[in-house]
Amino acid sequence: MPSPEHEFLTWAALDAISNASKSQLFKYCEAGRKKFDFACDITRVWSKAISGQTIWKHDRDGIDKDLRTLLSDPDSSANVYVARDSMKTRARLSEVVSDYRNSPMRDRLARLRVFWIPEDFDADNEVARLQVKGILDEEIRRDLLMHVALGGLNSEDVLNVTLSRRFGMPIWMLAYLASNPVGNYTRWKKDTDFSVAILKEEALRLELSGMVDRAGGFNSHEWDFAGWPSIYRLTEKGKAMLDIASRLHDQMQNEFFRNKEFEHICRLLGIHHREYDLSAFYEQTEASLDLALHHPTAMLLAHIAHASESDRVDWPVAYYDLPEA
Repeated sequence: MPSPEHEFLTWAALDAISNASKSQLFKYCEAGRKKFDFACDITRVWSKAISGQTIWKHDRDGIDKDLRTLLSDPDSSANVYVARDSMKTRARLSEVVSDYRNSPMRDRLARLRVFWIPEDFDADNEVARLQVKGILDEEIRRDLLMHVALGGLNSEDVLNVTLSRRFGMPIWMLAYLASNPVGNYTRWKKDTDFSVAILKEEALRLELSGMVDRAGGFNSHEWDFAGWPSIYRLTEKGKAMLDIASRLHDQMQNEFFRNKEFEHICRLLGIHHREYDLSAFYEQTEASLDLALHHPTAMLLAHIAHASESDRVDWPVAYYDLPEA
């Protein structure tokens, strides 16, 4: 029979993912457990399965079985292991990981996420439960969800977007590529008032941030519907950035709307929008433009405001949780 610690940690891991989905950046649905302690699906324009095991009192063979069960599952995009932080557990986990590194399935190790829980955790202690729940909430948001749900987006990527001094252009380009996965500079020039040189500069900035990638070229067999050779397309990271810009746009339209989970994810990305008068960026006051030139978050808000007023952006809608399976 599972220990109280095992049951609490299993619940807490799923609850952390479920709570993070209230950011409306992805949907959450608890899934059938099959052979795991917990499982769920997270959905954006794709659906990714997360499976997990919890270890608290397992012996050496139990640890080995847990890890091999997780890593051998072909359907999971991420494997979560919530483990008691002891020398014995760390040593056995290291042995299994080492075995996998020398096996044909070594690539699956990239899916593994281990979250360590203090060895003296007592589920009967309310203070300890609150502390451990806080640890799991923070680490699952920072590691698992940023990599799986948001394509690895981080604060440095967001900062790179704000380095553009052409107000609105990075957001517009992300939105353009979201509905035109392939294209070319000639067409972009026709769709905008920007020169090819400017388009290339801004596209390169997004490419270096990992938000777009090249989908071929003149020697590629991948062509767009009009017969042009493909150039750029939006990556998962770029889609996540556009979704975050869209949720920020919602809050700039209604400053009284608050979303605690979304704002926490923003802070992890270095976005501190609640420090500013959001409506000022739509009014394009001299003070707001001056702020934008000196503060990254203010520049991001200015980009969003200018992109919105250009009528060139179809803002992605929010994601809502799916009914439980």
